[in-house]
Amino acid sequence: MTAENISRENYVNGRCSHEEYYRAVYNGAGLQANPFSGASVEECRALLAAGDEHLNRKPLGWWDAFHGAYGRALAAGARKLGDGAAYCFANTVCAMKQRMRDVIEGRV
Repeated sequence: MTAENISRENYVNGRCSHEEYYRAVYNGAGLQANPFSGASVEECRALLAAGDEHLNRKPLGWWDAFHGAYGRALAAGARKLGDGAAYCFANTVCAMKQRMRDVIEGRV
């Protein structure tokens, strides 16, 4: 799917993936490329290598902590994709986990 076709509507209707949607949210927020420390990147790299594809063994509170600093910007990124709903912790967690995977994979 092209970046122009990524929208909340397409995500909800299965026409773009979770990864594509939350990557677009983060990119649309205009945030720094890598907000993570080197140690956290290496920890998450090890989790992915061990089969934790959703990074769920990293405590949820760690991911939730990004909401205060990034929640408003991520909400703005989501609005660009047609998401008018209130931006919650769960959306922040999804966007931050996708950014972490992108950092580890060298996409950013």
